[in-house]
Amino acid sequence: MERELEIKQPANPVETASCVSRLFFSWVTPLFKKGYRRTLQVEDLYACPKWERSERKTDRLQAEWDREVRKLKRGQQPSLFLAIVRAFGFTYCMVAMLILVEECFKNVMQPVMLGWVVRYFSAPDSISRTEFLLAASGVSILGGVHIFTHHPYFFNMQRMGMRMRVACCSLVYRKALRLSQAALSKTAVGQMVNLLSNDVNRFDQSVLFVPYLVAGPLQTAVITWVLWQHLGVSCLAGISFVLLYIPFQGCLGRAFSKLRAKTAALTDERIRQVNEFVAGMRVIKMYSWETPFANLVDAMRRREVHRIRQTSVLRAVNMGLFFMSSKLVLFLCFVTFALLGNTLTSECVFVSMALFNSLRLAMTLYFPFGVGQGAETLVSIRRLQKFLLLEEQEQSSLLNGPKLRPKLQNCAVVLNNVTASWNKDLREPTLQDICATVKPGELLVVVGPVGCGKTSLLLTILGELNVAAGDARTLGRVAYACQEPWMFTGSVRSNVVFDSPYDADRYRRVIYAAAMERDLSLLPYGDRTLVGDKGVSLSGGQKARVNLARALYYDADIYLLDDPLSAVDTAVAKHLFEACIRGYLRNKIVILCTHQLQFLRSATQVLVLREGKMLGLGTFEQLQRGGMDLESLLEEKSEARPDARRESDPFQAAPPGSETLDAASPGALFESNMSLAGSYEQLDAEPQAEQKADVGAQPTEVEESRSTGSVQGRVYWSYMRAGAGPILMPLLFVSSVLAQAIFNGSDFWLTYWTSMSEMRTNESVWEPTESNNTSAAADDTWSWWSSWWAALDPVTYNVVVYAIII
Repeated sequence: MERELEIKQPANPVETASCVSRLFFSWVTPLFKKGYRRTLQVEDLYACPKWERSERKTDRLQAEWDREVRKLKRGQQPSLFLAIVRAFGFTYCMVAMLILVEECFKNVMQPVMLGWVVRYFSAPDSISRTEFLLAASGVSILGGVHIFTHHPYFFNMQRMGMRMRVACCSLVYRKALRLSQAALSKTAVGQMVNLLSNDVNRFDQSVLFVPYLVAGPLQTAVITWVLWQHLGVSCLAGISFVLLYIPFQGCLGRAFSKLRAKTAALTDERIRQVNEFVAGMRVIKMYSWETPFANLVDAMRRREVHRIRQTSVLRAVNMGLFFMSSKLVLFLCFVTFALLGNTLTSECVFVSMALFNSLRLAMTLYFPFGVGQGAETLVSIRRLQKFLLLEEQEQSSLLNGPKLRPKLQNCAVVLNNVTASWNKDLREPTLQDICATVKPGELLVVVGPVGCGKTSLLLTILGELNVAAGDARTLGRVAYACQEPWMFTGSVRSNVVFDSPYDADRYRRVIYAAAMERDLSLLPYGDRTLVGDKGVSLSGGQKARVNLARALYYDADIYLLDDPLSAVDTAVAKHLFEACIRGYLRNKIVILCTHQLQFLRSATQVLVLREGKMLGLGTFEQLQRGGMDLESLLEEKSEARPDARRESDPFQAAPPGSETLDAASPGALFESNMSLAGSYEQLDAEPQAEQKADVGAQPTEVEESRSTGSVQGRVYWSYMRAGAGPILMPLLFVSSVLAQAIFNGSDFWLTYWTSMSEMRTNESVWEPTESNNTSAAADDTWSWWSSWWAALDPVTYNVVVYAIII
């Protein structure tokens, strides 16, 4: 992490590029030159432009979404789609104007002008030289219009898709940090991962083709008017086919939408199951359950692939109709034109083919993509909206407090008859009538059996649980050390310092208070040792102390410590209590959840919980005089000793009603047992066994492998074998060649038909070839076919051959 932060990206040249440079994209030329000379590295990538920063795009979308959420108070349904439209709609429409110019002006006028050029060479007397030169110049100018509309359109639309995707990703991130505990129970990490990795990616494709839902019909109207001038009523045959194709695409869009929703649900389920399997991988391997669980994942993946295959079949049908539509449209149009007694000319055929090809791209390729991608994007937006409407934790003074940090003597935690629950729908609240007041310099120790509500009490103070009754107030800066330590990939120091500025003296005192000095001396690079993914290079006890040290270094006023003494042995626990809790934090507000009764005498107050209810509050002596047997209370759920997590059966299931955060899972307990090898007792080993850390050296990470050069042929061969196989691949190749030959043959025959029509028009005579009348010696069947074929008039003859080819 620290190494990555040192990478300085070069400034993005687009920020200082001129209009001409942006128009011709010459600002990326230096990057292409550098990539031509050598392989590009991460540090070669340009920094993000200021106007593309995620904060700016997210804040804009967040403001519009908050506006939509306020509709709930009026009984209306919020719409993430409308929020996206208001946030990015204006810029999106301005960019979409480029494609309207290209499709409705350039792609119509260029074939018309090319038709004038063709007419000049086929019938020179019908057009003057001046008109020919103007038409030729117009073709060149319109070619430049294509350059300045097509590529800027797709470039800027991709940027629009990126903005929408990044903004929605940030909304999901922000929402995930505000979810209430009840909402977290209704969702899963796999679902959020799917939203961030799959659903938001729909914006990148849909924004490119959605404008064709408007440009396509508009272009159809313009081209219909132009074709009417050249073909008359015959053009309606081809136009009708294109228009009938639109409702069919609507049906395909609905089918795509349904399949997309079903596929997304299966993907969510698969990711959720895989995450659970990975989390419990140690237990799975210990019991040799790899094969059954692999079969479960394989079965889920097969169901998902079945839906993906159905989507692929629909997409193949869609693409097949796209390739067929161009020939079918021309066939219907020209056959109708010829049967009505008209003569095909080069200008008529060329202009019609060019216009129908433009219409084909817009209505049978881009328009269907717009329908399909738009439908899938709407499904993704609904999934994002459903997540963004999940219940959030209540915003209160528990987290915010005053804007200015109060003086330490004015800080306090006050709980007055607090009743809270994880979910508002629960019949029995998690905590009932909890009362306590903690001031600076005081230590409140919370004890009780597993599932009594210790963690829930700390989360209530943090504002994570819904307070149904009573008053919970927190004044001051809060630090929280959770029960299950968490690590991010980086060094030990970066995990302790986190995002606070580094202070050497404070860091040294924190390391001593957290009993990490000897640990760091044994690590190969001291506090610069990389902890690995999720702290894999540290033991359970070391991770717990790093987690505690992070809270200590934060320099807060109020410290909430959730059982930090359970993952260490007695000696380390004693040091942590004396040097950390009663030493380093002696002037702070400390609320400690623990099972270790030997430290209760040093507590200012002891709060005893059972089943979410407060059994007693006072000093240890006061509770004893009141006749409370704390040791028997803790033995109620198999936690008779403070290190019960290590001594009790690690695979004993938690009793019904126990809390998930307090009752560790078998995998977590097993990991806790395995982590004892890193306890403080090992640090008291023989001095000669110690390996002193080389604090001057720098840790190194294994660089990921990178392949360079072109893709090898065997990769393509493996890809083709996986997709088709040795039998189907030759058939697929032959069918592709045959289809292309038929397509080229139809164009060749249309050229021949046009040439013959123009010759007959000039000569006004039709003489069948003599060979067609010399079949008297053939058999009867062939003779009949020959005579019928020879008797066909030229129009029918060309139409029949054209129909056979099509």
